[in-house]
Amino acid sequence: MEFTLRRCDYILSGDRVLQGVNLVIQDGFIKSLGSEVEGDEVECRGMIVIPGLVNSHTHLGMLYLRGYLDDADLDLWLQRIWEVEREIPETLMNLSTEASIIESLMSGSTAVVDMYFNPLKAKEVAERYGIRIWAGYVFLDEVYDPFEVDKKTRSLIKEKSELFTPIVNVHSLYGAGEMSLKLGRSSTRSWG
Repeated sequence: MEFTLRRCDYILSGDRVLQGVNLVIQDGFIKSLGSEVEGDEVECRGMIVIPGLVNSHTHLGMLYLRGYLDDADLDLWLQRIWEVEREIPETLMNLSTEASIIESLMSGSTAVVDMYFNPLKAKEVAERYGIRIWAGYVFLDEVYDPFEVDKKTRSLIKEKSELFTPIVNVHSLYGAGEMSLKLGRSSTRSWG
């Protein structure tokens, strides 16, 4: 698959800004910047081409809660959110994950770090759409047993792929107790 973005107003390329040039893409990689035209052509006048963005803190499966109690104080908001999250149907969490990944791609993100409860579904959806993802189960004592999270976290290393990198997710110092922190640290060591 080969195509050319023609006459882009600006292309941000590492340490320089190019004006009025073409960008040739072949098999998902930049082949050339300049005047070359190859494959299908896409007019790029009036547009700026930038490298993909990385969203370094997402809760992809939480989209269904957007706007929920957003005017509450943090303590009340967390208490209510955690109550809802204990009962979230897996299908709703997974649909939210997919919609969030589509939204991420549409807004220019080509990689995300996800901090929600369904990393394997996030991996599956991310690979289907071709977006890089770092994700892992979340140590959050109010919602999940830390020993169960640790067990699942340790198993994630076998899921590593070209687009998926497993991580240890600790919600926060107020959401994860000392045992969760110790287990999280131990999980990373088990990965070598």
